[in-house]
Amino acid sequence: SSASETITADKIFIAAGTGIAPLRGMVKFIDEKNLDVNIVFFSSCKTTEDIIFHEEFLKLTGKNKKIVYIPTITRINECKKEWKGEKGRINIEMIKKYIKDIKNQLFYICGPNEMVKESRDFLISGGVNPKKIKTEVFH
Repeated sequence: SSASETITADKIFIAAGTGIAPLRGMVKFIDEKNLDVNIVFFSSCKTTEDIIFHEEFLKLTGKNKKIVYIPTITRINECKKEWKGEKGRINIEMIKKYIKDIKNQLFYICGPNEMVKESRDFLISGGVNPKKIKTEVFH
């Protein structure tokens, strides 16, 4: 996706590992209630074997154009399957690659303690209002 095709989002979800579970519940609720909310969902996993709910999200985003799913793999050399998607941890560059204006979005971060803290820090240094960042530590 090039800069000219950046996405408009109301809510941006950032999940790592099993932190995807609570955010998945929110996405499903928004989808089932057919709410007018644009979501960009970044999900980070170690390997292709670790991806949870991947097929489900692909199906969901296939039918609901308001939801954009961006999975990323952090340990590409340990994967058994080929991976053509994003690589590395979720960072401000990856988010800005897809989302033009991050200052007015609402962010939900869920994952291990360290990842939640790092994500919050890079968002704030990237100009996001701390009041617009909701976090949940999830192991």
